[in-house]
Amino acid sequence: MHRRTDEKGLKAGGPECTGLFAFIETGSVPGLLLCVVAYFPGGYAIIHMFAWRINMYMVAGLGNPGKKYDGTRHNCGFETLDILMKKYDVTLTDTRSKAFFGKCIIEGQKTMLVKPQTYMNLSGDAIRGLCDYYKIDPENELIVICDDISLVPGNIRVRSAGSAGGHNGLKDIIAKLGTDAFTRVRIGVGEKPAGWDLADFVLGHFSGDDVKLAEKGRELGAEAIERIISGESMDKIMSRYNVKQHPVKETKV
Repeated sequence: MHRRTDEKGLKAGGPECTGLFAFIETGSVPGLLLCVVAYFPGGYAIIHMFAWRINMYMVAGLGNPGKKYDGTRHNCGFETLDILMKKYDVTLTDTRSKAFFGKCIIEGQKTMLVKPQTYMNLSGDAIRGLCDYYKIDPENELIVICDDISLVPGNIRVRSAGSAGGHNGLKDIIAKLGTDAFTRVRIGVGEKPAGWDLADFVLGHFSGDDVKLAEKGRELGAEAIERIISGESMDKIMSRYNVKQHPVKETKV
């Protein structure tokens, strides 16, 4: 059974069965289709068809669209996604639900890389729309990347669920999805200095040593995402990444 033959190989006196697999994407949902085909002398008949949905991860980097926001603290989500886009040769040419996105294979898993274009505070509109259309299960298939002022540059934090922690992008996603049970990778940008307005700080640019430290944090974030998609246990991932990094600063002589 499940042996594919051509018509010349058939014997008179009974059918042979063949299992034919095909990758399908009906509407928005990718999957596998198995057709069980019985071959008879002079013809064939489809006996049964089975379909399975293929899981697809959605990795959404949060940020604000537009050149003036490039390199700002609040756009760490976008720029962490850029690392994955470059590594897996992805261009965000598709558009839907107020977002740009592209698809690739990461660690053997079909993955969609997403940049919402709603501006940070309405990120939930794009995420909810894509989750609905592509039948993404937030608890098991959604990964959100964002900045975190409670972490110093160079540090990241991975969580499988939890509150928004004061982050307006996460707050909107939680409100629109109706759940906080989704994975998030938070990239440290540092605490705002005393007397600064929070919006001015997160929409500002890194300077000094923080430039390289922030770059390191984004690289760690991209690496953590690959491990999540690979199926490595969340406990192991959190133990590895949710620790304070102590980068060594060069001493000038």
